[in-house]
Amino acid sequence: MPRNQVSIVGVTNGAANLIKAGLLTLPLTLALSGCQTLQPTSPTPEPVVVVISEEEKQQAEQTARLLFAQYAQQALDASPMMQAYRGLKTQYDQWDDLSEQFSAQQHLKDTALLKQAKAINPAALSDDLRLSLALLIYELEQSQTLYSYRHYNYPVNSLFGLHTEIPSFLVNIHQIHTIQDAKAYITRIERLPEL
Repeated sequence: MPRNQVSIVGVTNGAANLIKAGLLTLPLTLALSGCQTLQPTSPTPEPVVVVISEEEKQQAEQTARLLFAQYAQQALDASPMMQAYRGLKTQYDQWDDLSEQFSAQQHLKDTALLKQAKAINPAALSDDLRLSLALLIYELEQSQTLYSYRHYNYPVNSLFGLHTEIPSFLVNIHQIHTIQDAKAYITRIERLPEL
């Protein structure tokens, strides 16, 4: 068989001719596909440099810090149990409010905080405050998204729930050092049906 012919065993002559034609045109196709006409590119616009004054930076940082403090205080004020976890004895005779009305109020407060957080110019903040702001916005957006799914929870299961959290809380967190602490402990036990 001559050197420039390709032998294909078990293939009909028509199919062999198609394969031969494909083998011959493949290198030509690949060579031509790399050749493209260059399109003239439009000039790249110059980036706009926004100058933020020192006063604007200070104002944005102060606003961000106040917002962070407000968020933390709002979360703490909303949870007597969290207060106890942090060693505070404010509202020491109370449980967290698990009502639908309280949940709706917290949702509205989170919505307002999210609006305030998004109003802060992140470019005017230092790197650490910018990151903190981004995390706060993310957390508040997650809270907004998950609010409609608040009833899709298993309040009692084998791993956690009020049936295990309450006894654990009373034994490990609610410390009794004074008579007032003991009275608050008793009041919490009396208020268990409210949960």
